[in-house]
Amino acid sequence: MVSKREEFNYGTSPFTIKRYTIMDVYGEYKFTKKFKAFVDLKNITNKRYFDILGYNSKKFNFTTGVNFLL
Repeated sequence: MVSKREEFNYGTSPFTIKRYTIMDVYGEYKFTKKFKAFVDLKNITNKRYFDILGYNSKKFNFTTGVNFLL
């Protein structure tokens, strides 16, 4: 969780950015010592948030794959 905070811009009054919580999930399964599959889910609730005022945040996204060791 990221708490609320003040964002200061030159020449303007401070703006309060709301607190937010995002959830990520990572999992992997090893089939053998040399072969595994994985999935990485980011922002699974598709929460809209700002780290820096005016810049978009990442929406729900994911990465999947397999690893082979030779």
